[in-house]
Amino acid sequence: MSSCSLSSPALPVANIGYDLHLVPIPNLGWMNGVAALCMAMKMLAMQPLVLTPLSSTVEGVLSGKVADSILAVSIMPCLLAMTAVVAVRFANDTATLLNLIGSVFCMNIAFVVPVVCYWKLATEPICITRKLGLVGLIAMGLSCAVLGVLAS
Repeated sequence: MSSCSLSSPALPVANIGYDLHLVPIPNLGWMNGVAALCMAMKMLAMQPLVLTPLSSTVEGVLSGKVADSILAVSIMPCLLAMTAVVAVRFANDTATLLNLIGSVFCMNIAFVVPVVCYWKLATEPICITRKLGLVGLIAMGLSCAVLGVLAS
């Protein structure tokens, strides 16, 4: 997380509408609520994509151990309650999680994986100068990923 953080942020978007010294920017107080609302809308829209496969998996694991009538009625509310508790517990750590995911996955997806795939799939021989450039890109991607993890 950055060195400029609120003392006890209630939301991961708590610093929106503030300058570098966390002084409110005039006429931008509304941005905080709108950003939180947009994040909630995004999660609400994603819920059917995640909840149905998760509930099917849990039902498959518990079938035979719990009555099917109980499973059909209780799986969705229980999963929603458990995920809500986890979300509330880790809400303040969202920025750290996003930093870790961004540094590790984005650097590897942007720099390392395409270069390694090109190197592996190239049909023509690769000259030494191109190999040095490819190694440089791989080293840059890996070092940015490591530095991002260390900075988080």
